[in-house]
Amino acid sequence: MFLFADLALPEAIPEWKVAELDEENIVRRTTSTFNASKDSGIESGNPNSYYGSDETANLGIGASGESRILISFNNSVPSGDMVNGATLFLTCGVDQADLDDISIYSARIKSEWDETNVTWNDRDTGAFWDLPGADDTSDRTGWEPPFYGYDNNTFEINVTALAQDAVINSRSTINILLTAVGSSYTCHMSESTDTNSRPYLSINHQNGTHTNGGSLSPNFVEDGAALMDQNSFLLSAATKLF
Repeated sequence: MFLFADLALPEAIPEWKVAELDEENIVRRTTSTFNASKDSGIESGNPNSYYGSDETANLGIGASGESRILISFNNSVPSGDMVNGATLFLTCGVDQADLDDISIYSARIKSEWDETNVTWNDRDTGAFWDLPGADDTSDRTGWEPPFYGYDNNTFEINVTALAQDAVINSRSTINILLTAVGSSYTCHMSESTDTNSRPYLSINHQNGTHTNGGSLSPNFVEDGAALMDQNSFLLSAATKLF
């Protein structure tokens, strides 16, 4: 008993450092909510039309072509914080005659765009998208995994990777491009008279920094190699001793 008490003293184990005996760092988690600073729809069927001041925007593929949505949020998450999750809340509806599911994809918009003048062809007056619909790799990043939605609802779209990118790189804005396949839906924008249906972004973050997640060096057996030594699994006849 006395021996155990002596070993419990920090001086008894030289490898123990003072820092290792201190209390753990306190993790402070915060959920920040952001309203859209600008948003607009763009439509392939009306490639030169403006929709930045509309209360709603179409999303998906309809009879007249494809419709996409651009949304921007001011980013005030400290660059030293770690983003645990980010969700875009988008309230959308569909004509019951065309009711079907919708798969929504998100990407980061790389190019600057103007809410008043953005169209399918142009990101601003006299400034074209490198490909119509902001479809070039210089216009946007690759699409994130899809969100699956159905019927009139407030969709909760996972945009964690886009928010993490913005915070890690100290971007002042989080610019999101949405596209979809399936039925064409109509979604509320920041100009909607129904204030409860306007899009917003929720980011859960905490003190700390992102890491690369470590590395893995696999040392599996080579392709075609035996998984067992052939001499270790030999059957032999049983012998009876008298």
